[in-house]
Amino acid sequence: MSRVGGKSHRDARRKARAEASAWVVRLHGPHRSPALEAGFREWLAADPEHARQFERVTDVWDAGPQVPVGGVPRARARRRLPAGRIWLAAASIAAACLIAVYFLAGLGSGTVYRNGTGPLRVVQLEDGTRISLDAQSAVRVAYSDTQRRVELEYGEAYFQVSHNPGWPFVVVAGQHQITDIGTAFMVRYGPAHTAVTLLEGRVAVSSRSEPARGAGAGRQARLAAIILAPGQRLTFASGRLPRLDAAVTDDATAWLRGEIVLDDTPLAGVVAALNRYDATPLGIDDPRVARLRVSGIFHTGNNREFAVLLAKLYGVPFSEHGGRIVLGAAGNQSP
Repeated sequence: MSRVGGKSHRDARRKARAEASAWVVRLHGPHRSPALEAGFREWLAADPEHARQFERVTDVWDAGPQVPVGGVPRARARRRLPAGRIWLAAASIAAACLIAVYFLAGLGSGTVYRNGTGPLRVVQLEDGTRISLDAQSAVRVAYSDTQRRVELEYGEAYFQVSHNPGWPFVVVAGQHQITDIGTAFMVRYGPAHTAVTLLEGRVAVSSRSEPARGAGAGRQARLAAIILAPGQRLTFASGRLPRLDAAVTDDATAWLRGEIVLDDTPLAGVVAALNRYDATPLGIDDPRVARLRVSGIFHTGNNREFAVLLAKLYGVPFSEHGGRIVLGAAGNQSP
């Protein structure tokens, strides 16, 4: 085996051991649940190395019942070890937990869930929380004993939170932080626009201000939290004050049903939105067609069907070539 290959294998084994250590702590901790156990079984079956490292870490865990780590109670030891080996086991436990902290709470922390082009992806977390990811979206999930933290890296996600007052659930989207207070809510995050829509329960939304100019530049201040009520939407846009309004719930949740709701929307924007759901992209070759405004409810994930409907409703011709559907193309028109 090459040196690079050997290092890669050692890193994978070390990571599996760190994850195994984290699972041992979770399974012996106060938040054990059927959902957590299901997540553990899924992790265990994902890689034979997971089972090997979990057995190794469990042996170490069971070997040192007299030495508490982080206040977590020990499982009953399966066999007695000499005193010298117990102290060695305790040191190994501490090292394993430190490795777990590095992988699961440091720069390399969390599990990333992504959704590319296509329909929504539903992720069930270990505490029973469900996250529905829209197309072209990603979240990073990192749970600790004190907080459940999810970073929305880009795109849109719908959170159905398993409420636990003693274990806060926090979503971070850029400068904005959303704290669950028994909730189902949606967050859309992009470079210049963030929106939080509350469907059930309550959330507290707080933000950091933009860095001040001149003296003290680079500093950020935490703004007062805004509590949302069901049906409210809070929108942040670059250079503007936050806007709180009433959301049209059916429109906001359309993507969960595989739909897009258009209300006098320029076709150029419609094409950009629909291309997130279909590997066969739409294109426009006529500026006048790009400015056409479209209204209605359309299914996502079938760009050809949209092109056919557009031709019937608005008289816009289209052609198909090179793996693309071109709107406004008179030549090689498809029925």
